[in-house]
Order: sequence, then C-alpha cells, then structure tokens
Amino acid sequence: MKAQADDWAFVTADDRLRKNKPERAALRSSGLHGFVFAKGFAKTLMHQRASLLLWRWPDMQQIMLDAPGPALHELPLNKNSKLSALPF
Repeated sequence: MKAQADDWAFVTADDRLRKNKPERAALRSSGLHGFVFAKGFAKTLMHQRASLLLWRWPDMQQIMLDAPGPALHELPLNKNSKLSALPF
C-alpha cells in the first residue's frame, strides 16, 4: 500500500518555519500536517518533552483525521491547553 500525505506529519521545535517563505511554500506543496512546539520547549527537560509528545499524540491524530493537510499547529507546553492552528 502506498503512503499518502495524510499518513505523514512532522514535529519540530523550529518556529522559524512560519517566517521562512520557501519553507512555508514547501509545506503547502507537501500536503503534510506540521506540529510546532510552543516557545519555551527548548528549555524543557528531555523526558518532559517526550512525555508531552506522547500525551498529545491522540490529539495530533484526531487533527489529522478531521482536517486535510497541509496545516500547521502549535503544541502547547501545558497539557491542559488546546492545540492551536497556526497561519502559514
């Protein structure tokens, strides 16, 4: 079975993605969902980063099922906060 764009996503802590025009254009043309960690993520301990990613995994999957890509979302550091869509 061939992988579809809906089957793939990327996670990054590099917020510059939203400001770099060529990278935004590449994201749009890829059809992928992107998830960007909120500011302050780099200061978070590694085991807390991993925990946050696992905690948010079901939310990320639901977003990918509900909305077609391409899309960019922010993963907040607070586990009780909602993921927010980012303009790109």
